[in-house]
Amino acid sequence: MRKTILILISVLASISLGAQSLSFLQFPYNPRTAAMGGAGAALSADAFSSMSNPAAAALSDKSMAVSASYGQWKASESNLIGFGGFYHFGKMAIGLEARYNGLPAYETFSTVGKDLGQYSPKELAAGANFSYEVIDGLSIGATARFLQSDLYESAKGTGFGIDLGAQYVAGGLRAGAAVCNLGTEVDYGTSKVSMPALAKAGVSYSIYGVTGVFEADYVFSGSLMAAIGAEYSLKDILFVRAGYHYGSGDDAIPSHVSLGLGVRYAGVSLDAAYLTASEQIGGALSIGIGYTF
Repeated sequence: MRKTILILISVLASISLGAQSLSFLQFPYNPRTAAMGGAGAALSADAFSSMSNPAAAALSDKSMAVSASYGQWKASESNLIGFGGFYHFGKMAIGLEARYNGLPAYETFSTVGKDLGQYSPKELAAGANFSYEVIDGLSIGATARFLQSDLYESAKGTGFGIDLGAQYVAGGLRAGAAVCNLGTEVDYGTSKVSMPALAKAGVSYSIYGVTGVFEADYVFSGSLMAAIGAEYSLKDILFVRAGYHYGSGDDAIPSHVSLGLGVRYAGVSLDAAYLTASEQIGGALSIGIGYTF
């Protein structure tokens, strides 16, 4: 019963009038990015790129990428399932993405105290991406998505959002910027919640199999985030990753250290990330499998 009350308090707090919530849109569904502190705006394209920078896929040297991931976000006891993919042709790329956030079930009761059984809150976002290389090395892109938040029988809402981004690459240097989660408020009937809109910019540099990346984010509610990460590639088969994420403010992902490993062979990739050194996150784990050619 105590756990039920705590979950209900959390749900009600997340949909308070004027609040900026829907934090699942900021959760790291991409194990590769998560392992590098969450810095993805200036990374080369992968199947989940539309979630970090919608312009990245048009600059990819691959024709296609698809990936699925599963993770556990300890702070809210969430189970995260993600999907992403793109198809690159000529100077253009199109892609799809989906995110699912399954929250822990809780007991529900009628006004007279009758047990109505368990309720399983959940959130879902699905979108489509388009990117275009306007000149050699410079691309722009957009991701449009629909989302649904189902926290309680009387607290359900839908919304539409868009991300806009740009990326530039010259040799081993890559720079990227994006504005994410612009869109409608989600109306729960008695209150409305804004998406966690933010602006991000980053830079990465790759040399001799090592990629270093830095990113700074500003959440429009006033929170700040920054990330630094590195990836070492051994013969483009084994990947070792690490990073640090800094977060300040109510709508920022808490500060933490990230670690990760990846293996890629014959186009098939397996990736894992572990987030630690944070009391709030408490050791979040994500894994992913994908195929690229």
